[in-house]
Amino acid sequence: MVSLFAGIVRSTTGPDPETAKVAAQSEMHEETCRLEGYKESLKTRDRQSERDHEFRKKRLNHDTARNLILYVTCLLGIGVGLYLYIAKGEKTIGSNIVTACFVALLGGKALLPKDKE
Repeated sequence: MVSLFAGIVRSTTGPDPETAKVAAQSEMHEETCRLEGYKESLKTRDRQSERDHEFRKKRLNHDTARNLILYVTCLLGIGVGLYLYIAKGEKTIGSNIVTACFVALLGGKALLPKDKE
């Protein structure tokens, strides 16, 4: 009698095979959609990384060109200042130009940088 009752309970509880099939398909569809969404987010992240990399390369190229122009201008200014100081005898103007260009060449930083601790 117990086995008969257990058989009835087992056969009447739980979803029927068709319902279980539909539930499994909906779970598979949900997982497939989640996977596709994750793939798209990775593609978006990769494209953003490429754009960031291109931006950093352009900024680095512009910084390099700007620094090169600054160095050439400062060196020319030091040359002109020395010419005025030595050859023309313009002591105040020549020394001021040399000093200004030298400080600009250093970028306003001290000659001996502080230790970073």
